[in-house]
Amino acid sequence: EVEGTDYFFKTADQFEQMSARGDFVESAIVGQHQYGTSITGIEAVGEAGRLCILDIDVQGVQALRGRADMDPYCVWIAPPSLESLRTRLERRGTEDREEINRRMARAAGEIETSLSMRCFDKIIVNDNFDTAYAELKTELDSL
Repeated sequence: EVEGTDYFFKTADQFEQMSARGDFVESAIVGQHQYGTSITGIEAVGEAGRLCILDIDVQGVQALRGRADMDPYCVWIAPPSLESLRTRLERRGTEDREEINRRMARAAGEIETSLSMRCFDKIIVNDNFDTAYAELKTELDSL
């Protein structure tokens, strides 16, 4: 992760100040880290004539959908099942069982919310990487 390329790293105080000013279109705490998507960042991408792609959770999607000044097109890359998601997380070997269980509980809630709220324009099931990628590319090319 490179400062200014992948993320813009802020101290906890800076993040709180930005949040209080309303600088974020959405923000979340993931694990022990705070993440936020800045309005100016999204605007800069659009002003450059580029498509802004965000990797955010369902609460972030709901926050985007709730803004009158943005018209997002939302795609959800969904796992084929919760069990397949658990298997993928376990095979990565980057998290302990406790963290995997936390992520699974969060994923189950997000899946339920996503389906009940109908907050996505397109759902792509990532059962096969190449197929899912081709479907996503086709979807993005049509925008």
